[in-house]
Amino acid sequence: MGMDPVTSSLFESLADHAGMLEADQLRLHAIAKAFVASKSESAQVQELWELAGRMAVDISAIRSMVTAVQQRPSTELVRRLSDVAARRSSESGLGYTLKTDFSSFELDHDQMEGIALAIAAAVHSVAVTAGTAGTAGMAVIVVEGRKDSGLFRATITAESIVSLDDVDLDGIAQPFAALKGSVFVRPGNIQALVCEVPGSLRSMKGIVVRAGRENYALPVHSIVETMRLDPLHIQVIGGQEFLNFRSTSLPLVPLVSLLGDAGGYDSGHDSGRQNDAGSPRYALVVSVAGKRFGLVVDQLIQHRDLVLRNLGGSLAARPEIIGGAVDADGKIIMVLNPRYVDQSALKPAA
Repeated sequence: MGMDPVTSSLFESLADHAGMLEADQLRLHAIAKAFVASKSESAQVQELWELAGRMAVDISAIRSMVTAVQQRPSTELVRRLSDVAARRSSESGLGYTLKTDFSSFELDHDQMEGIALAIAAAVHSVAVTAGTAGTAGMAVIVVEGRKDSGLFRATITAESIVSLDDVDLDGIAQPFAALKGSVFVRPGNIQALVCEVPGSLRSMKGIVVRAGRENYALPVHSIVETMRLDPLHIQVIGGQEFLNFRSTSLPLVPLVSLLGDAGGYDSGHDSGRQNDAGSPRYALVVSVAGKRFGLVVDQLIQHRDLVLRNLGGSLAARPEIIGGAVDADGKIIMVLNPRYVDQSALKPAA
């Protein structure tokens, strides 16, 4: 059962105040760190450092409480999905049976309705494909739901067909894009439609990086590994860099080349902060729709919990931008969605 509007509003307000406290705590921590770096050993500096630490603990406790209240069990998603799918089946006159196999997990209640509607549309598209394929009798659509590292994944198959090549991916992609997720067909002897959505657009674990003059953050649920690039393990084919990675060859894509207009977002950072030519480069090995590539950045800064906020304007509608988060200096940085890498940036090997 959901919260009443008044209680929900109070928790939203509490979350906003926690966000403001977080910005203050990060500034305080940065000041204390600067004092420590200058080898100042005064009692006041030590007290300042401890205060920043206590504030971080308190803010984390507030966040945990708010998050716990805003979560809903996977059983609620199953019920909502079943209701929507049944209604769509009845309204369209296309009969199919929905079977669900969901593990036990929790999702942000703000995501619940959108996820149910998006998956129901995907199920319907699979049912249409099954009907087009001449399935005898009523199609049986199976949806398996799992959540791992903050990412919710629904795998959809039809018991009667092995190929989903004719599924209307373009038609069902938009609802997932609005949820900062994606949908794709997983190849195999029996193909599956895979839908992936962040479990929450309020908070997630991420890694802060520097690319060009700016800091950005990426969710860890898309990142397989991080590394410092070794020039000896890189080759150039047809103008595209490739990384020799565990007996495979991964295309390397500079993060700054993917940002487009978003790269001009004014987050208040010093425009002079840019690595010199010849400085070490780093890569995040990213897994997208069953494929991997290396996202090249200038610096890996830190892993941390990201509290998201809407950037507003045209940036809010861009699927490659999940939202904003407070950086260590109190400025807002963009949280990027590597699942929406422009595939034209990945040049095929010659």
